[in-house]
Amino acid sequence: LTWTPNEEKVSSEKVPVVADYHVVSISKDGNGLTSVDGVTLTPNDSSYKVTVTYTTNGHIIPVDPNGNPIPNVPTPPYTTDPNNPAKVTPNEPVPEVPGYTPNTPTITPENPGKDTPVEYTKNPEAVTGSVSYIDDTTGKTLSTAKLAGNVGEKIDYTTTATIKDYENKGYDFVSSNFENGKEVFAKDGNNFEVHFTEGTVPVNPNHPGEPGKPINPNDPEGPKFPDGTSATDLEKTITRTIEFVDSEGKEVAKSITQPVHFTASGVINKVTGEWTTPLTWTPNEEKVSSEKVPVVENYHVTKISKDGNGLTSVDGVTLTPSDSSYTVTVTYAANGHIIPVDPSGNPIPGAPQPQYPTDPTDPSKVTPNEPVPSVPGYTPNEPSVTPSNPGEDTPVTYSPDEPTPEQPVAPHPEEPVTPTPTPETPSEPEVPEVPEEPVAPHPEKPVTPTPETPDEPEVPEEPVAPHKEENVETPVAPHATKVSTPVAKKTTVLKVAKKTASKNVLPQTGAQDSTAEVVAGAAAAMIGLIGLAGVKKRRKN
Repeated sequence: LTWTPNEEKVSSEKVPVVADYHVVSISKDGNGLTSVDGVTLTPNDSSYKVTVTYTTNGHIIPVDPNGNPIPNVPTPPYTTDPNNPAKVTPNEPVPEVPGYTPNTPTITPENPGKDTPVEYTKNPEAVTGSVSYIDDTTGKTLSTAKLAGNVGEKIDYTTTATIKDYENKGYDFVSSNFENGKEVFAKDGNNFEVHFTEGTVPVNPNHPGEPGKPINPNDPEGPKFPDGTSATDLEKTITRTIEFVDSEGKEVAKSITQPVHFTASGVINKVTGEWTTPLTWTPNEEKVSSEKVPVVENYHVTKISKDGNGLTSVDGVTLTPSDSSYTVTVTYAANGHIIPVDPSGNPIPGAPQPQYPTDPTDPSKVTPNEPVPSVPGYTPNEPSVTPSNPGEDTPVTYSPDEPTPEQPVAPHPEEPVTPTPTPETPSEPEVPEVPEEPVAPHPEKPVTPTPETPDEPEVPEEPVAPHKEENVETPVAPHATKVSTPVAKKTTVLKVAKKTASKNVLPQTGAQDSTAEVVAGAAAAMIGLIGLAGVKKRRKN
């Protein structure tokens, strides 16, 4: 293979001039720093790159006599030499700086990439300015400080003292565009501002005030804390007390206290001494709970002085900071008594007089149907009472019990003797002398004895004349002792009565016993009647 052409030359190239830059190196084929030489290339060569490197030109830096850069003035870069891209133009004019005069009009940098300081002298140009202190709360200017000097001179002023003075008067510093010690008079723009807001101070139990004392300690002639800002003014406890007492004020149950604590807070303007946020109480209200009235043994509620719900509870109420503490008095009275009295209404001596028990479900009442007490020897006319007035005594009439009679001696009821129809002579009869004219009680109206039940036999009080005479020779004593049961007794007595009657009635012959016999007969009859009457009375009892 044959390459055509076998070689060829490429031309040289000038390095271009780039504004504000100068050439510092050419990587290959360079002819100094101004061009790239031409070269011959063959097929055996490889492609390659030539790099031309630039860097920025240095600047002219205006400085004051102390060598400090003058602020806010031009610092132009050097101009690249149009005939040599690796150099900058010589005798470069320095920039104009208002209020200053340069010590040299031009420079020729030795190193095109390094800055060149140029000393300037300040021109004596008189200017004025100000520092205004502004209240942002009201938008008003509090004061203004005047400034005067020459352009370029340092402003000999500080805001420190004035800011401190306003802070002592209650202002809060916000901002300032004046930097102490760093400001220099310019031809224009020498007016500065310092801003404040009116400060505030919280007033609450943790930060109370002192009425009459300065709000700002370093401003004794300034505003004072108003009344109502002391610690005691900012806290308040309103208490409802529920007391339980008798009519004499003696406590019968433990009192209940229901305190509600309120605190006040607000904000005062430290500059004017006025409230920016008036005192506000927290909470603005609070409810205390209802309370049941306790049941007190042997007492009942008669009155609740305030907030009562009937006589059984005290209602819940809402308390506010404007309220005052107060007491609810629940008054109790002693319960009445049950007074046992005799039928004449007189209290029975020594008898118990119990109080009514208080109703466990209602402290203003007593329990109904209260049993009356037991009084020995008496029987109550009513078993229980329900007092209409729990505080009044209730008399209960008691009747005295009947005395218990002595029980007669029953003659062996387990071995009764059954009487027989045939008249029998008692084992131990008292035989009276037979009178000639026995006394027959009312023979013209004989009474036939009526049989009664065995429990209560009826015994005729007087001997009854029989309808028919029986030939019984021996009269029976009225208190025969061998009759064991009421039935036998009754039957025997009836038969005795008949026998006695027949014995006492003499044949209608007109003949009579002697006077002594009559008397003896009468006596025997009376003894019989008395005996029968005693038997009847004992059986009735």
